[in-house]
Amino acid sequence: MARGIFNQLFIKEIYNKISYLIRSLAESAIALLLAFLVDTLFLLSLGYDLHIIFRIFGTLFVTGYSDLNYLFIKSSPYIATGLAFSIPMLVGIFNIGGEGQLYIGALTALIISYVTKSSALSILAGSLAGAFLGLLIILGRVYRNINEVVSAIMLNWIMYYLVAYIITSYIYDPYAPYQSRPAPSEATIGSLQMFIYSVSIAILIYIVLYYTAIGYRIRVIGKSYKAALYAGFSPSREIIYSMIIGGGLAGFGGSLIPLGIRPYVIDNTMSVLYGIGFLGIGIGLLGRNNPIGIILASLFISGLVIGGENVERLTGVAPEIVDVIIGVVIISLAMPRVYRLLVRRGVFQ
Repeated sequence: MARGIFNQLFIKEIYNKISYLIRSLAESAIALLLAFLVDTLFLLSLGYDLHIIFRIFGTLFVTGYSDLNYLFIKSSPYIATGLAFSIPMLVGIFNIGGEGQLYIGALTALIISYVTKSSALSILAGSLAGAFLGLLIILGRVYRNINEVVSAIMLNWIMYYLVAYIITSYIYDPYAPYQSRPAPSEATIGSLQMFIYSVSIAILIYIVLYYTAIGYRIRVIGKSYKAALYAGFSPSREIIYSMIIGGGLAGFGGSLIPLGIRPYVIDNTMSVLYGIGFLGIGIGLLGRNNPIGIILASLFISGLVIGGENVERLTGVAPEIVDVIIGVVIISLAMPRVYRLLVRRGVFQ
């Protein structure tokens, strides 16, 4: 009797997961078609003919995924920042501070690499720095009711200028004063190694979320705060934990940049770092706040970014237009998830 009930529940669980997967794929396919339609109308309005439009789309999607090494390089920090947004989002916290956490993680990892010449210690230090910044943001929210979005945005700018100041004043390269001294070669990591690190952490986070008590509590709090209180959970504690994990993941993503992508940070424009934390928001929504989905979303977005660079180079289309094309695709694919989050919060009731 008990075995029969267990088998029925198991079959029902498998059925629900398959149904969810099919529905998600269908939603994504429809959203992608709508994005192509909007982008086509946008390009037509600018005077581009269909031949050029098809060439733009072909270049965007074909060349974006042809170089696996470059794809791994691009996607590794995106996986980290996507997770950095999604883990707090599961408990209802909007971590827009991934950008600042990424900055301080990159700077800390770079400085520690000068001292230790160890990639492991540098990555650990960068992750801890990001986690500390996440902790500062969430303590203000939990104990003083300070909106985490406002404090995170302020800290993003503080970290931006702090990193630029430290590079300019203390660790600049004498031969290229606009950037930091490069990380020691002993502390750098390869593109495949960097990608493996990111994917491994995403899989670990998946296991924690779906197969441990803390992950269960985080998911319950996100679905129903009142139910979590009734069950005897401590929402404040889990919220703090989720933001510490999110900040640590953003710091981890930042540490990968000077150790695995470019061995320096530019002081004035922060062009090596800027925007990766913000892009994690779209990746998290596109991956439906699921670590496995975030890996796939990061690869997809990385291909778009790489393809966009090639569109500019091969077709002569202005970079601003390419950004609009990619932005429409990302927004369209993220909208089903955004809609569900708004419905869950009662916005449309």
